[in-house]
Amino acid sequence: MPRGMEETTATKRKFFRIANFPHVIGIIDGTHVPIAAPSQDEEVYVNRKKFHSLNVQVQGEFGNSVLLGDSGYPLEPNLMVPVGQPANAAEGRYNTSLKKTRVVVEQIIGIWKARFKCVHQKGGTLSYTPLKCGKMAAATFLLHNYCRRRNIPLLDDPEDPDDPNPAPAAAGARLAAGQARRRQMIQEYFS
Repeated sequence: MPRGMEETTATKRKFFRIANFPHVIGIIDGTHVPIAAPSQDEEVYVNRKKFHSLNVQVQGEFGNSVLLGDSGYPLEPNLMVPVGQPANAAEGRYNTSLKKTRVVVEQIIGIWKARFKCVHQKGGTLSYTPLKCGKMAAATFLLHNYCRRRNIPLLDDPEDPDDPNPAPAAAGARLAAGQARRRQMIQEYFS
């Protein structure tokens, strides 16, 4: 996340230049790292691609900002996701802009998994405790960022990391508030 108003403004400008989506300060996504099933609490680690309300709070200098997610995330006032069935050209432009902007995170995850095969399902399974696997994944992402900053090339081409399985959107007041915010953004920026 950007720190301070200057970084926030610069971040919003960078995201806007991708495909003209306004107010973006970040993109949310996830991926699976295959680990060996632990002997205790195995059910906690079962592969579930389901997100309920994230209750995204963007406050302070980030108050007029949004995160972007795919259709597996719930629509919330500060988390914009695609319109399921666009009803008009503005909603179609909104979806196109959102998808072009958020593809950046999918590409980064794909490159990370290509660089460190141990976190890709084709690389096998990490046979350590879940805590150690989490630390290994975090360490490889830090190393990946180090390599990117120093323009260290990949040895192989990146592969498609995962085939997302969309989960249902959240219900209730946060969904309604998210729908209102999305309608406002579509009207103001994509009509």
